[in-house]
Amino acid sequence: MSGSWHPGRVANEFRGRVFATMESMVWSTMMISMMLAGIASQYYDPRLIAAVAGVLSSMTAVFWGLGALDRPIAATRGGRRASGGRGSAWGTHHLACRTK
Repeated sequence: MSGSWHPGRVANEFRGRVFATMESMVWSTMMISMMLAGIASQYYDPRLIAAVAGVLSSMTAVFWGLGALDRPIAATRGGRRASGGRGSAWGTHHLACRTK
C-alpha cells in the first residue's frame, strides 16, 4: 500500500506522517483480519473462510473497475495530461529520469 499513494499530492513536511499512518492502517487491518479468521476457524471450515476471504479481496478489483468506468484515468504525455491539463511534478521528474 505504501507505493499506491502519489508522492506529488503530499507536501514534503507531511510525507513521513502520511506514510506512517498508511502503514499503521495496513498492519491494523492485517491483525484484525487474522483475529477474525482465528475466531471464525472455531466455528467454520477453513475452506469456507478462505473462500470468503477471496471474495472480499476480489471486491477491491470490482470496485476499482466500477470507479474506472465512471471516471477513466487520463493518459499523460511528457508530464502533461492528454486533455491539456498540467501533470504533477512527480510525473515530470519521473519522465526526466527515464530519458537520462
